[in-house]
Amino acid sequence: MNIKVAQKKLSAFAGFLRKNDKADGTIRKYTGEVKVFLKWCRLHGIRRINMSVMERYREYIQTFRLPAGCNTALISLHRFFLFACPRKAPRLKTALFPVQRKSSCDSVFTRGEFEKLLRLAKESGEERCYFLMRILAASGMRISELAFVTRDSLSHGSCVVRNKRKTREVFIPRALCKELSEYCDRNGINGGLVFCGKKGKNILLHKSTIWRDLHRMGCQADFLPPGLSLHAHTFRHFFAKEFMERYKDLSDLADILGHSSVETTRIYTRTTSREKHSRIDALDRESAGLYGGLP
Repeated sequence: MNIKVAQKKLSAFAGFLRKNDKADGTIRKYTGEVKVFLKWCRLHGIRRINMSVMERYREYIQTFRLPAGCNTALISLHRFFLFACPRKAPRLKTALFPVQRKSSCDSVFTRGEFEKLLRLAKESGEERCYFLMRILAASGMRISELAFVTRDSLSHGSCVVRNKRKTREVFIPRALCKELSEYCDRNGINGGLVFCGKKGKNILLHKSTIWRDLHRMGCQADFLPPGLSLHAHTFRHFFAKEFMERYKDLSDLADILGHSSVETTRIYTRTTSREKHSRIDALDRESAGLYGGLP
């Protein structure tokens, strides 16, 4: 494939992704990886893309990226080649790097830690952050799906979410709907989005604002392992774990979370390292009791 042709097709690739309901973040990621690759080609005087070039690039990126990051780049390029030159794409596909699957999800907090977060938010007067955490943990919705939580939806106890050509109903606990309605009354939110960015404008809070609010609460709570931040998606994991511990119905949880595959849902139900350690300790105590503590 000619480099100049690839450059010309890049903007059309972004349009293709948008037409296929890819999220803005996904579009930026794919097109960004293609731009980095094309820049590398120009710097090395490469005019045509072939398998030899792809292998060289694969070797290059592994010198400064982790395997998962390398795979992101290679997958993005393959998606681009499938669009730009579908017949040649199979000949340009390189092998991905092996990535060890994590057996634990250590960023998920416990019920006690979640209650501590809510307490801190109330004591700090962070009412909006309090309700953000409440609804994310009580419904399992994604951060982008907050755009469908309107004042009107609170009276129904649910909202209809449309995302990536899929539509599903997200249920909100009745008690929380009542609290959110009172929150709206106090803040003059008479209609439209509950979590709007600017008063009078029906636009969802920016993700960076939500991240800053949650990060601040996480720092105050001081229970996450070093290097980890409190993210909105952590509350989705928390909801999944709570649901499974109570009802043990994986297929029902997959429906609630909007997953087409139960295997995807399993990721959300992983235990943390400390939970695994606690269970192993408990098992050892039981075994010691069974055998009378004999060596």
